[in-house]
Amino acid sequence: MRLDVPIRHDFDRFASGLALYGRRVYTGHVASKERWDFRVEFETDRLVRQAAASSQRTLTDFVVDAAVFEAERLLADRTAFALERSQWERFVELLDRSPRDTPGLEKLFSKPSVFSGA
Repeated sequence: MRLDVPIRHDFDRFASGLALYGRRVYTGHVASKERWDFRVEFETDRLVRQAAASSQRTLTDFVVDAAVFEAERLLADRTAFALERSQWERFVELLDRSPRDTPGLEKLFSKPSVFSGA
């Protein structure tokens, strides 16, 4: 190791990296990320990697995008629904009306549930 070689240049690069890191940490928002760790069959891995490569995306981006798309699709009917104007008006009308007497339901709910074990 040569001691006469100035190390100032390397120190400046190191210090500027710290300053940049410091600005990111203290002035910008750092997104919190979770790690997914799971195993897949060889053929599944090959297929998904091939699809990611053909779409010019990283494996992570491809898998996360596909998972988010499927999650949104699956949950869409549980969080929102769309109606045409006439259907919406009928829906609101049914919600606003007074409840009807339904003797059949009263009889049904007066008995113990088959799930209660009673």
